[in-house]
Amino acid sequence: MTDLQLPSFDQERRQHPRILFKDPLLFSPVMESTSGHVLEVAAACFAAKSLDLSEGGICLEILESVPQPNILLIHMKVPLKPPVALMIYAKKIWEKGAIGGFQFIVISGEDRSAIRRYIESTFSQIN
Repeated sequence: MTDLQLPSFDQERRQHPRILFKDPLLFSPVMESTSGHVLEVAAACFAAKSLDLSEGGICLEILESVPQPNILLIHMKVPLKPPVALMIYAKKIWEKGAIGGFQFIVISGEDRSAIRRYIESTFSQIN
């Protein structure tokens, strides 16, 4: 599949259609607190590059040498007019080297709607 050939909604076998989305973003690891009963968002942000995006998740390439935590708080922008800033919690589903697939686990309805509008606008520009 090249950058210009995206799957149609009918061809996609996943729950949500995905699109190529190669934008930089930041993430903060979410880890167990020292007490072990609470999750905490790390103060540090790290760089990543998205590879694809759907309403349900994102594929990321982690650009910095950090251990990939199981849960991330992702800070990203969807390039709508005007751009929409999103903060989404995501859980690692798979990992291969520096690349990982993350399922959105906490996302507002507004953020999900922004992603849906962006995906739909991308498909309508191709077809």
